[in-house]
Amino acid sequence: MAIANTRNFLLFQPANLFSKKPVISLRQLIKTPDGITIGEQPLTRAQLRTAFKGFNDETLKSILCFSNIELQKITAALHQQCGYITDDIDKQAAVQNAYKRQIYAFVGAIRRLSVNEWYHPVQTGDKRIQNIKCSFYQYPVEIAFRVRKAALSFSIEIFVEIGKKQLRIDDFCRFDFLLERDHCYYQISPKSFDALDWFLTQCKLEWSTNETDELEIVLGKLDQWQVKIDRTEFTETETICVVPQVQVLLSELSNTFLKLEPQFVYDGIIVEGLFEPISKVEIANRIVNITRNEEKEKELVEFLQSLHEKFSNQNNGFFYLTFAEAQKRSWFFKSLS
Repeated sequence: MAIANTRNFLLFQPANLFSKKPVISLRQLIKTPDGITIGEQPLTRAQLRTAFKGFNDETLKSILCFSNIELQKITAALHQQCGYITDDIDKQAAVQNAYKRQIYAFVGAIRRLSVNEWYHPVQTGDKRIQNIKCSFYQYPVEIAFRVRKAALSFSIEIFVEIGKKQLRIDDFCRFDFLLERDHCYYQISPKSFDALDWFLTQCKLEWSTNETDELEIVLGKLDQWQVKIDRTEFTETETICVVPQVQVLLSELSNTFLKLEPQFVYDGIIVEGLFEPISKVEIANRIVNITRNEEKEKELVEFLQSLHEKFSNQNNGFFYLTFAEAQKRSWFFKSLS
């Protein structure tokens, strides 16, 4: 068979992540006089080098982690590492948890590869399975939770944060710690996955309650993973609109720079950073919407900019100088006087 009539690709099968079936297969599209047929080759270093001559050693190593031989080695090593556990049930649980962490790391490695030959199996409308080109989002994604209130009932919606976008989790196909949408795979960050896994195990996707105490228990548990939770519809909201007091926080930056950060105190609440019309601050069980005073904040910012020529081009919400620059001609002491 002429090589020109053969195209190689990698078939990613996430449904097999924790089964004995292959997660990654080396497949071929073979053009024959009778049409296109599918071929398969063993997932070995030699076959990968032949099929994909541009793959470097790191790429080959990451893909081969999913070969049967490597997975069997890992399983055997984990059983040996957990040999000190005498209870069979506890030992099996420890091995499974360690194996899952290992698979998570392997997926993280292939997610970062520059590989264009990924395909995955997709069921078509007529129930046939078709291999379609897919890709991996390079970075881990976070899970965010949002409290919803309807009459006297509370529910929790789950969102996937991709960059600055939030998408509902039920818009994705889920494979444990992997999410797929529009033929792209997203790996959930460890802390977000732990929070999501706990919530879906304990509360289910369509969870709701009429009891505020029960809601607080669930939110308190999710807080342990430091995930983003929008409590707006659950917590009390108030608005502050006052003239702020101004102050400047002096600190070190990376042990190299002197940092001057303007701060604005609205009714005892410190706000910092670039100006925005309204800043939302969560305090205990209430949300405070602070209407910021642009004129008053601008006065302090412009005063600080006037203190040094290098401050005029710094627009990060704070100002900085190297220690040497701050000491030159006693600038620091003169500025404080």
